[in-house]
Amino acid sequence: MKNHLLILFIVMISNISFGQIKWAIIDADTKENIPFVNIWVENNNIGTISNEYGQFVLPKMDGTKVIVFSATGYNTKKIKFNLIKNPIELKPQIIELNEVVLTNLKKRKKEKYIDKLKTRQIRHYLPGFGKPWIFAKFFNYKKEYEETPFIKEISIAVETTREESKFLIHLLKINKEGKPQEYLNNKNLIVTAEKGKNIINKNISNLNIEVPENGLFVAVEWLLTKQNASVFDSFEPYIGFTHEESNENSWVYRFGAWKKVKSYNGEIYSTNTYKQLAAALKLSN
Repeated sequence: MKNHLLILFIVMISNISFGQIKWAIIDADTKENIPFVNIWVENNNIGTISNEYGQFVLPKMDGTKVIVFSATGYNTKKIKFNLIKNPIELKPQIIELNEVVLTNLKKRKKEKYIDKLKTRQIRHYLPGFGKPWIFAKFFNYKKEYEETPFIKEISIAVETTREESKFLIHLLKINKEGKPQEYLNNKNLIVTAEKGKNIINKNISNLNIEVPENGLFVAVEWLLTKQNASVFDSFEPYIGFTHEESNENSWVYRFGAWKKVKSYNGEIYSTNTYKQLAAALKLSN
């Protein structure tokens, strides 16, 4: 009887192994593993992220399916499933960081808020739902930002029931189609949220990133890790959203592509309202 159970167990494990393929993602130049790569089967509801060691698992599928790999500091890569070679290499994106020139240390520091957040503005909080969705908010450029061109802080509204949970912040440029595309930062911005409802202020002044003249996107991505796992295949922290009458500045990345968010259509909230990432910026000179 024990032998039969052992054989059954081995068969079950084999089937699981045969049904999935484990991959690794590395830097094309340094050959180092790349953690937290966003991975989608294009135009399909199949997605995941690589773990802290750059490893991930995908089910076997039609070889013509296109897999999309996206990570901070790297060029997005699209490749058909049957052409993937293990390990997968991503090419670093060339990012030019601005040099700060210190002319007068006694000069008064100027600061400016864009869409400063208050807790009462937040209409609801959403967890991650087991897929590597990314929500983004667009910040348009204004001439008045010339006096405070550098991004000092990024503010995000969050809630978590855990002692702490972590998520990613992305900064992206706008392409000719008006969509998010290239990254402004070359390394992951991993943020820790502490228990309760909070507005997280992430200081990035050391990156010396200026607001581009055609604007930028601030985006948030859940880390689909065991440490963040919650009930019903969801992941913390819960990210805050406001409700807006237009989706002009609200975007979501899913199925391997960026799209404008859809309206609630009266399902939960009033018709023709749109969720928008609760995000704000603090600029400085």
